[in-house]
Amino acid sequence: MTVTKRGKRALGDEINNRGIEELKAVMLPFVHVHKGSILQKSLPGLRECVVVLNPPDLQRKVLESIEVTHNQKTKNVFETEHKLSLVSVHPSLVSHCKLTEKKVGPSTRPCLHN
Repeated sequence: MTVTKRGKRALGDEINNRGIEELKAVMLPFVHVHKGSILQKSLPGLRECVVVLNPPDLQRKVLESIEVTHNQKTKNVFETEHKLSLVSVHPSLVSHCKLTEKKVGPSTRPCLHN
């Protein structure tokens, strides 16, 4: 690996770490993380819940683009679900991962760079 590639990888890791820290900061008022074992003994079992959010226009366009691409070209359900999950968290995650236009869909990339 050349110095340039190492530098790009380090920059990519830094961007990912910064993104994770920003996400943690946004979630902090809503999510409590306890790093102990006392809760395992005193709390009832986990309950399942679903939160449905209305995506902004950009996110909706990217999601629709991935679904259209999946319906027309690929039958790999896991790959499509992975892309949908990334976009559902934040559309920029697709632009930072190593997905080509062929995998994401040619109509998705312009949406992400606007």
